[in-house]
Amino acid sequence: MDEYSEKVIKRALTAPIVSLDTESEPFSPVEDLLASRCRITALSIASGDTPDDFDAGAWLFQGELKTDFTLLRKRLLEPLFKRTDCKLLIHNKTFDLQVLGQYRLQFASPQNIIDTMVMAGLCDEQELKGLKEQAKLRLGITDALTYKQTQALLASILKMALPMAKAKVQEGWK
Repeated sequence: MDEYSEKVIKRALTAPIVSLDTESEPFSPVEDLLASRCRITALSIASGDTPDDFDAGAWLFQGELKTDFTLLRKRLLEPLFKRTDCKLLIHNKTFDLQVLGQYRLQFASPQNIIDTMVMAGLCDEQELKGLKEQAKLRLGITDALTYKQTQALLASILKMALPMAKAKVQEGWK
C-alpha cells in the first residue's frame, strides 16, 4: 500500500468517527443486486475527531477481489470492526453490513453505527435517499464530484442533518 493509504488506515484505527462506504455488484450479471449475492468492488474511508475535522479520506480498494483486499481486510477492516470506541458512519448500513458480513466482518458495537440514509429520511421522508442525491440536494451540487470533494462535503452534510434529524425525532415524541 502507498504511504497515503497507510496514513488513512492509521487515522481510521484511532479516530472517534469513521466513515465507510462500499461499492458492490452482483456476482453474476443475471442476479439481482441483493446484499447476499454481491461482492465488494470498491471501498472508501474517511475519519476525524469531529464532523468538522474529517480528513480527505481515500479509495483504499478498487477492482477485483485479489490480494490487496485481503491485505486491506487484515490491516483495516478487521481491527476497525473490533473497535468499541468509535462511531461508524455508513449510508444504507443494512445493505453494506450484509455485503461485509459475507467476508465474516461484523462490527463489535452495532449500537455505534450511524446510518446516514436513516438520518436523511428523518429530515424528509419524501426525498431521495442516496448519498450522491443527498450531497446534491443539501449542498446544491449539480455535477459529478471527485472523491476528495465528496469526502470534504461529508462533514457539512452531517453537521446539517444531525440537528434536523434530532428535531424530527423530538417532534414525533410530542
